[in-house]
Amino acid sequence: MELFWERLRENGSIPIYCPKVEDMYSVVEKIISDINYSPAAFYPRDVLPTLSPRLLQMFGMVWGRSDSFDVRRARLGLMGVDFGVAETGSLVLFTSNTVERLLSCLPEVFVGVVYTSRLLPDLASTLGYVSQALKGGRCVSIITGPSQTADIEQRFVRGVHGPRQVYVLVVEGGPAIQ
Repeated sequence: MELFWERLRENGSIPIYCPKVEDMYSVVEKIISDINYSPAAFYPRDVLPTLSPRLLQMFGMVWGRSDSFDVRRARLGLMGVDFGVAETGSLVLFTSNTVERLLSCLPEVFVGVVYTSRLLPDLASTLGYVSQALKGGRCVSIITGPSQTADIEQRFVRGVHGPRQVYVLVVEGGPAIQ
């Protein structure tokens, strides 16, 4: 986990360790209220199917529960990711619809939740899972920090083609890799 942590920081992500799921809820609540990233959107997935009732109230948009879910309006997107890759400090996300994909790249802030049980040492370790996801018709996104680019004059700019900030909440335990 040390290498994952180091690479996340090198990539410009903000890693936060959460010993329990309840700690993760508190961290997300703090991010939303301190930075005032509202409306916030949550997309339930197998790896993070729900949030605390209090936190669900803070999210203006919850996929499947909000009639007005419009990912284009979200300033913060939260979802569980499928894997973390220590070697690169990347998050691997398998998605099956446009809303899932857009929630990781349209909002100003992306909060990815990864369990320690789903940390892999390198990208080569993900290939079997990636192959299986692609065969199943899913898209694969590899998120390695906030969007970054430099113009022709080498001026460095963040958030041009994706989130300006990426928080990675690393939660102890979690569902086993299948």
